[in-house]
Amino acid sequence: RARGGERARGRGVPGVAHPHDHHDHSSSSSSSSSSDRVSSAKIDAKMEVRFEKNCIGAIIGRRGSNVRRLANKTHTRIFVEYKESMTIVHAKGARDGLTKLLVALEAIAKTKPALTKFLGG
Repeated sequence: RARGGERARGRGVPGVAHPHDHHDHSSSSSSSSSSDRVSSAKIDAKMEVRFEKNCIGAIIGRRGSNVRRLANKTHTRIFVEYKESMTIVHAKGARDGLTKLLVALEAIAKTKPALTKFLGG
C-alpha cells in the first residue's frame, strides 16, 4: 500500500488499524507470537469512545505512536475511525484495560468524550 494514498482517502494512519480492515496493523511482525495469542484470548469486552474531530491528532500521535503505546500499556486492541464530525476509538480487551484506556484517552484529548459505550464483559 502507498501510505500517501491511504492518507489522501482518509483511511488509515501508519500503525493504526482501520476498523473495517481485517488485518492487525498494530504489530510489525507478520507471524503471531505467543503474547499475541494470550492477549487475544483475554478479550472479553469492547468499548467505543467518541471525541470531537479535532482530537484525532492527539489520540493517534505522530505516526501512530500514542495508539501503539496505549495498546501496549493497557493490553487492548485499538482501532481509530475518523468521520467528518468526530473521532471514534474502538477498543477490545479486558474490562480493566478498557477502563485504563478511557482514562488515558481523556487525558490525551484533554476533554471528556461525547459518548462512551461498553459492550460485553
